[in-house]
Amino acid sequence: MTIKEWTVEKLVAYPVFRGRINVVKTVDWKLLGADGKHTAVCFGAVNIPYNAETPYTAYGNLTQAQIIEWVKAALGVDLVNSYELEISTIIEAKLTASLVPLRPPWE
Repeated sequence: MTIKEWTVEKLVAYPVFRGRINVVKTVDWKLLGADGKHTAVCFGAVNIPYNAETPYTAYGNLTQAQIIEWVKAALGVDLVNSYELEISTIIEAKLTASLVPLRPPWE
């Protein structure tokens, strides 16, 4: 079974936006998958749309879980599922691969 973990790598914010301080605009994220000794990773960045109707959370009170919710919402269910499937596919390929190192034929 592949364990998948979303994390936040970097936040880019407006210093002041509509009277609020450090309003997050872009999130650089990472999705890491692991199954035993095999891992796979993908990275991305997504713009977070500003919504005046959403309750404001001061920058210092933001949590990684909250930001990951924003990332997944901005990406959409289909893209989130696609990234997670790709991680599982990469790890499955590593588990079933039977690769052998070969010397170049000209040596």
